[in-house]
Amino acid sequence: MIGSLLGPIFNLADNTERFGPIRFRDYAYPFLMFVVPNMFLVGSIFFGLVAFSKQVFTTYAGSILLFIAYLLGSTLSQDLENKQLVNLLDPFGSYAYDTATKYWSPVEQNTLLAPLEGDLLTNRLIWLGVALLVFAFTVLRFSFPRFLAIKLGKKAKDETMSEKAPTLASLPTPTPVFKVGTYVRQMFQQAGLEFRSIVRDPYFIAILLGAVLFLFLDGWFGSETYGTPSLPTTYAMLEARNGTFFFFVLIVLIFYTGEVVHRDKVVHYDTIADALPVPDWMNYGAKLLSMTYVCLLLSTLIMVSGVLNQTVKGYFNYEFPLYFRDIYGIAFTQYFQLVMLAFFVHTMVNQKFVGHIVTLATYIVIWAVPQFAEFNYRLAIPFSGGTVQISDMNGFGHYLAALASFRLYWYAFGGMLLVLALWFWNRGADTGFKARWQLARQRMGRLSMVLFALALVVFVSMGAWIYTNVSVKNHYLSADQQRELQATFEKTYHKYANVLQPKITSAKLNVDIYPDDFKAVASGVFMIVNKGDQPIDSLHLTMPADNFHRQLTKFLIGNEAPKMILKDEDLGYYIYRLPKRLNPGDSAQMDMTVMGQYVGFSNAGDSRDVVSNGTFFNVGIFPGFGYNEGQELGSDKYRKKYGLPIKQWTAPAQNDPRGLRDFLFTDDADWVTFEGTISTTPDQTAIMPGELLKTWTANGPDGKPRNYFQYKLPGFSDYFFSMCSAKYGVKRDKWTGPDGKTVALEVYHHPGHDRNLDRFMASMKASLSYYTKNYAPFPYPVLRVLEFPRYAAFAQSFPTTVPYSEEFGWVGDFHDPNKTDYAYYVTAHEVAHQWWGHQIMPSRTRGLIKFRRQWPNIRR
Repeated sequence: MIGSLLGPIFNLADNTERFGPIRFRDYAYPFLMFVVPNMFLVGSIFFGLVAFSKQVFTTYAGSILLFIAYLLGSTLSQDLENKQLVNLLDPFGSYAYDTATKYWSPVEQNTLLAPLEGDLLTNRLIWLGVALLVFAFTVLRFSFPRFLAIKLGKKAKDETMSEKAPTLASLPTPTPVFKVGTYVRQMFQQAGLEFRSIVRDPYFIAILLGAVLFLFLDGWFGSETYGTPSLPTTYAMLEARNGTFFFFVLIVLIFYTGEVVHRDKVVHYDTIADALPVPDWMNYGAKLLSMTYVCLLLSTLIMVSGVLNQTVKGYFNYEFPLYFRDIYGIAFTQYFQLVMLAFFVHTMVNQKFVGHIVTLATYIVIWAVPQFAEFNYRLAIPFSGGTVQISDMNGFGHYLAALASFRLYWYAFGGMLLVLALWFWNRGADTGFKARWQLARQRMGRLSMVLFALALVVFVSMGAWIYTNVSVKNHYLSADQQRELQATFEKTYHKYANVLQPKITSAKLNVDIYPDDFKAVASGVFMIVNKGDQPIDSLHLTMPADNFHRQLTKFLIGNEAPKMILKDEDLGYYIYRLPKRLNPGDSAQMDMTVMGQYVGFSNAGDSRDVVSNGTFFNVGIFPGFGYNEGQELGSDKYRKKYGLPIKQWTAPAQNDPRGLRDFLFTDDADWVTFEGTISTTPDQTAIMPGELLKTWTANGPDGKPRNYFQYKLPGFSDYFFSMCSAKYGVKRDKWTGPDGKTVALEVYHHPGHDRNLDRFMASMKASLSYYTKNYAPFPYPVLRVLEFPRYAAFAQSFPTTVPYSEEFGWVGDFHDPNKTDYAYYVTAHEVAHQWWGHQIMPSRTRGLIKFRRQWPNIRR
């Protein structure tokens, strides 16, 4: 409430004119309903745990158990049948509140408070009762004398008997050995002792069991689509580690790194250990090595849980090589990065509980601050840059180069931290910084200095390498820079928004895909026509300045090169003077060649359209005509910040002449004729819309053999064409209409994804039968569904082709008839677009979204 009052005063809030009145009851009600009972519940449980166990560490276990209860509700809530159970079992009442307010309108959300009834009332009564019971039990059973009492016990009889002390002469004489090999063996032996001490800890076991439980549950429930589970593929089992399991990993690494670093001091063994004639690195290395074992254990649990999950579900394609590469090459290296940082912080702080707090705060700063500050430049965010999206079609794909670079970069940084921690490793009774600094100066020997220098060189070198790829070879823009660029684009070129441009009426394309080089070359011969009522003397082209690095290598109008009069590469806006003015109704031939290629890696290692296996892009590879309103800022907040007028509508009115002359999917073309040739490597099949006329193999421009495919669409279509290439398997069938006309049906798929092919085929047949009867005859001789990698999760309809994401239906588990068969339904929806969108096209005016999205779902 204080923040709501001060925000407008100090200009810290946005859109303050939208703030409603501040009413005390709006803050008091949720405070009394949720904050007070939840604090009472948590406080009662934690107090009771410490009161009876006499150990602070039990509060860690208690907090983890509460966290498990909350997350278990999150997992179970994915199934609609568990909603009421989750509402009651959630100790904090958040799910019951969400259910009570789920369908409120914005006006209701702004004016009403959740009524204390139904599941919300029951939840609050249950957990308030639990809190009262725990509190009452603790008060009644707690006793300060028992809490403070020291159990002296009884001495054994043998201990009470006096024994004659042995003489010094009878004791064996040790022979000290001061060799590096001996120290190394002792380091591994001590590491084993430290590791066994960790895994025998009941709290560690409890945390680990919780971690495994949620790892299993995330693998079991985590890959549902529309409530229907997916097959437990290996990549899905591996990605389950990115869910709740990671929080448990973080807890283990924070707390047990502190336990290992400070164990000698906690058990008062430090005075003995520090006096032993062993080098500093032996004890230091043993403790670090024990945490390495913990990281290996946590990583191995991913495979154990995944294999168990797959086995229980009757899925036996385990893909162990993929398991090993991911969990030990990616997961383990990520976890050990966290250990490096935690080990350094605990060593420098040299106080266990303070070290826990500082380490946790450091992690929060690393991960949370970039989110709030909208800062994602991974070169400057410690231990970031490790994202990978595994694909059955494309494996680790293009992510590995960025992953390896960032891993080496941050490992070099972590190596420097570990050397610093070794220099400041606490040994002796004097723990003051001055004494530790003097000791650190003595430890800065030649070997450690060489290691630090080597790590520094690698860190700087890899930093330069990453910067070259992210910021030189590719385009990196911060969130503010991106918004500023959008604002500049609108301010500079919005004056051209209504400039009349020609329409494409025919397209003949020639596309060469080079999957291994992440490159595509697209040439087109287009017929353009002035369908307006005014002459056109210039072409305005927009070409995104993204990481695909498009280059317009050929551009002719009527076999003449138009004169460039504006070239803005930063904003991607170009203006060309036509060799000959296009009067209304005039036409001209336009020849255009565009080369696009991904170079190096970008900041996010994000998805790409041209990949080694599963390329999928569309005619967007070519420049667009005219001013692109899609590049404008959409947020009212930021439009106000940059001095732009607030948008009331994103589309013109229904009677607007400009809106009526443009199609929904594109304002560059009218109805067009299409034919094209597409080539790819010899091991792949390339697909465009239309009927396949011929295929052949010939040497390409690079002198290497290539597969060529020629396609043609009969009649007219909208200007919306896909280009795909992959190592496909294919299932073929046909559909015969009531007039005897046949349509070839084809499903192009990854060879290992053949489980649900009949569903796609059945949906295409049923859709063609229904739509032909109720709409109009299907105008094409072929209909295809084809698969592309899971870097995007959607299906999209182009004339005759429906590209489908790899994880959207191909790996769905449809054995339960009560679950949604979304592969069937979504295919039917996309086939409907062959009529609604590709034969009947709305104008780009208000109401277009209803036509675009709702009409294909309408059934008689």
